[in-house]
Amino acid sequence: ELNQEQLECVTCLERVRRRDPVWSCQHCHIILHLRCARQWSKNSIDPTGPQGARHWACPGCREPVSRLPKSYLCFCGKEVNPQLHSGFDAHTCGNVCGQPRPECKHLCTDTCHPGPHPPCGQMVRQACPCGATSRQLPCKRAREDATFTCTNTCEKTLSCGHHKCQRRCHTDDCATCTVMVQLTCFCGRATRSVPCGSSQHQAALANDLQYSCEAVCNHLLDCGHHHCAETCHPGPCAPCALSPERVKTCPCGRLPLRMLLRGQPRTACTDPVPTCIGVCNQTLACGHTCPAKCHNGPCPPCQERVALQCACSATQQEMACFEVAALVAQQGSPELRCDRECRHFLSCGRHRCDRICCPGRTLPPSADADLHTCMEFCGRRLKCGCECDRLCHRGRCPDTCGRVLREPLYCACGKTSIRPPVPCGTPLPECKYPCRIARPCGHPVNHPCHPSGECPPCATLVERGCVGHGTNITGPCYQQTRICSDKCGRPLPCGVHSCPFFCHEGSCTELIAADRAKRTPAACGHPCGLDCHGDEPCPDVACAVKVSRRCRCG
Repeated sequence: ELNQEQLECVTCLERVRRRDPVWSCQHCHIILHLRCARQWSKNSIDPTGPQGARHWACPGCREPVSRLPKSYLCFCGKEVNPQLHSGFDAHTCGNVCGQPRPECKHLCTDTCHPGPHPPCGQMVRQACPCGATSRQLPCKRAREDATFTCTNTCEKTLSCGHHKCQRRCHTDDCATCTVMVQLTCFCGRATRSVPCGSSQHQAALANDLQYSCEAVCNHLLDCGHHHCAETCHPGPCAPCALSPERVKTCPCGRLPLRMLLRGQPRTACTDPVPTCIGVCNQTLACGHTCPAKCHNGPCPPCQERVALQCACSATQQEMACFEVAALVAQQGSPELRCDRECRHFLSCGRHRCDRICCPGRTLPPSADADLHTCMEFCGRRLKCGCECDRLCHRGRCPDTCGRVLREPLYCACGKTSIRPPVPCGTPLPECKYPCRIARPCGHPVNHPCHPSGECPPCATLVERGCVGHGTNITGPCYQQTRICSDKCGRPLPCGVHSCPFFCHEGSCTELIAADRAKRTPAACGHPCGLDCHGDEPCPDVACAVKVSRRCRCG
């Protein structure tokens, strides 16, 4: 097609001549006129973007291209403005291509050519996945036949780092090690099996394949009387905490034992530890201090009263501190939950928050942005005809959706277009060609192409009869009703008068006031107030005319 000038440029739809400067994409190998490629890149690059990120997209494959099409190069890129030579394809230089192939990185050994590189025929050595055997074959066949394996055992080290793969030579990844390793806890009462190389196995390797079973150690201490109260732990147990060498004060630590024992020191860990009369006052886990008297053993649960608010601060409840601790252990949070619905406006100002016991109910609008963000889509119709795809928001939507059309934008008749890229919402181009919509009246079209909608009314002069007398009157075609300048003259229902109005459509209006019957009733002398009734005598009806009368006294 290129040598026979049958190839069309995809942007201007004109044929690519043998002597036309061209540009070719390195990804899809599409061929454009150099001028078309320059115009396309100019329209595609955002001029406000950073200088280093001004890429443009190929019209054929949409791959980003970093270099602007400035020069006319041959297909291999070695020669600028290549001359047309007999025996070579158009736009080629006749030299060896030498470009690296994208699939194997070997250099192309053909002469400069359009389109993709031919299959690579260079001989390569292909090893099996386990590396025990190899073979020599062309590069193309080696890439197509990537499943070459031998009959030996794989013997690759598995992911555990300790065992070897025992499968036959294979192309996929080696399987996970299935060997189970036996672990023993530090206190020696429990064992478990874990997969080799697992996280539990890796953690136990540092402790000679031992782990903590999280149970109480309960080993007999060196004192011979008490047992270890710590959880299962590595190494030897700590000395007895009640030994005379370690206990020097009362349990609360306020008084030394020599003052309480009065010269009779403790000699063994089984001897009782005396208490003082003071308050324990040790800091509990909750932060309060123990209010009990000095005592042995653990402190009792904290009974301090604590006021808890719900998450939205609408309700408050008092409870013991140890109950709060139990609530934290159960829910992970000391907050209560009420049943009040928030109903605050969300960030869009249109929807309301329907969360129960919302933490943002009492926060100012500037601090509850994350809690009261509307997550619905806007969906309003934009000027371009698309729907707004932003999250529901305040203020007006943008005029257009911001999308860029990659196809030409044609006028209504299809003869005038705007080349891509075209921003969505761009009005149809103005067209100088006549409209292609036929008129229902059959007259020729004499107005230009216009966007969708009704055509302007037909202004061709035609003759039509007037509505009153049928007299032919010349006027524009769109005027269906014609009226002449003569009086109507049609007889009225009374049979005496005729219509005094000018030519009109519809029924004639009867004379009501101007041409009332001139005869007067004999009784009162006032004119007849009824509509014209022709030659018939006026009926004897009560006269409705108002008159003045004097009283007897004048």
